[in-house]
Amino acid sequence: CVQGVSFGGGGGAGAGDDVVLEAADTAAGFEAFVVAGKRLGVPVAASGPMVMTTDAEVEQAFRDYGRGIFGMPWDHKAGRAEWLDIVETWKSRVRF
Repeated sequence: CVQGVSFGGGGGAGAGDDVVLEAADTAAGFEAFVVAGKRLGVPVAASGPMVMTTDAEVEQAFRDYGRGIFGMPWDHKAGRAEWLDIVETWKSRVRF
C-alpha cells in the first residue's frame, strides 16, 4: 500500500523531475514500477485498455481487436518455420 506520492521539482533537471513514493508498511516490502519519458505533445484519446490520439483511432482499435487483427499473435513455443507461417497468415488477414 502506498501511503503517499508526491511530484516536485527537487534536484532533477527540471521542475517536476522528482517522484517520491512512501510505503505505508515497509516491513511488508515495497515494489514500484515507474515509467518516465519525454512529453510527446500529442492529443490522447482513451477507452478501457485502448490509448490512441483520436477517438476514431480508439474505435478502430476496438474493431481490429474484435476481428482478431490487433497486433501480431505470438506463440513463444513456435519454432522458426511455424513462426514464419504465423507471420504470413497474419499478414494475409490485415489490410494496411
